[in-house]
Amino acid sequence: MPKIRFFGIALIAALLIANPAFSQNYDKDLVVKVMRQNGASLGPLNAAAGSKDFATAGEKLKLIAEGMESIKDFTPPKGEKASFKQTIEDFVAAANKGLAASAAQDQAGLQTAIAELRTLMRKGHGEFKP
Repeated sequence: MPKIRFFGIALIAALLIANPAFSQNYDKDLVVKVMRQNGASLGPLNAAAGSKDFATAGEKLKLIAEGMESIKDFTPPKGEKASFKQTIEDFVAAANKGLAASAAQDQAGLQTAIAELRTLMRKGHGEFKP
């Protein structure tokens, strides 16, 4: 009987450890906060790009990049961790391209970076959102 009990406890522990939803390396509340912040930033970012308000665009892009950096090492509840990290790194790189375009007052470059962010958002939600 002790062997069965030990096996049962070991099995439960292994399932909990293997399940990313139970991993301490995933803070759902922080991820939701970052994603909502990104979503709320897109409208003002697009408006800023359209009106050549490069300072506001830069502020929004910096906020987006910082938020994504804060979650890049998490293990997603769905999808592969390496792919999650790469997608976030690509997202931050696109935000940084937008920051550079804002600093150079390059409207076309800024709009290209925003389009890249939108593509990566769709990819990320499709691949990682539970």
